[in-house]
Amino acid sequence: MVLSIAGFDPSSGAGILADTQTFHNFGQIPFGVLSANTLQTEDSFERVDWVEPDFMLSQISLLLERYPIHYIKIGLIKDFSTLLQIAKCVKQTASRSPNKKEIFLLWDPILSASAGFSFHDLKSENPQDLNQDLVEALTFIDFVTPNVDEFKVLEKFLKGSSYIIKSFESDEKTITDLLVIQGILQGESPQKIQKKLLPEPKNGNSTFQKHGSGCIFSSALLSNLALGKDLFTSCKVAGEYVFSAMQSSETLLSKHFLIRDFKLSEKSS
Repeated sequence: MVLSIAGFDPSSGAGILADTQTFHNFGQIPFGVLSANTLQTEDSFERVDWVEPDFMLSQISLLLERYPIHYIKIGLIKDFSTLLQIAKCVKQTASRSPNKKEIFLLWDPILSASAGFSFHDLKSENPQDLNQDLVEALTFIDFVTPNVDEFKVLEKFLKGSSYIIKSFESDEKTITDLLVIQGILQGESPQKIQKKLLPEPKNGNSTFQKHGSGCIFSSALLSNLALGKDLFTSCKVAGEYVFSAMQSSETLLSKHFLIRDFKLSEKSS
């Protein structure tokens, strides 16, 4: 059982719909708590309406008290104050459970939409409050999955944290991610995860860009952790799953495949 706390994207390319599709395809029972409603497609973004934090926290508590959920992803949220409230709620509710269950909490930071809309004007927020909320929230969060631009904003807060920088380096044939566990570089060559060669483009299409690929990656990663795989392997498998989505269509929207329907590279298996 895996829970996504994320926004609603009516195109289903990103957000809670993409998360739950991915959870399901890896054999997980998906749960969801809505953090926002958006007016968007895969290539445009018009507005976002935020869900009240109190309502979200009530949903989270209800689900955690009723179901044996041990893996949770936080996606789009209004601000770092809300992130802190959610992270605290998750860990405190878990600690009150009869068996003191442990929960792995993953945060996939979304600072802007792929269509260019910015969710957070970090310069306009009180720097002191912003820093305090984020620093405290990260004490409850087990793993973070920023892309390169998000990492540049969050880097100073992530010292000592565990995270993977998605597409840290890329060229025409490979995508390389940088994996850091508790502040220590991990991986191959000697510090990076280098995924397989990208698949051949279909019908001469040379672009593999997909709306919501980051959401799919983090959800696949969390699903594999829930299956009992280690963090390094989960990152590798998640990358392979995203590649299957990248070659699934020539549009910005992905088709999802059941785990049995896509092949992992030998290094990922």
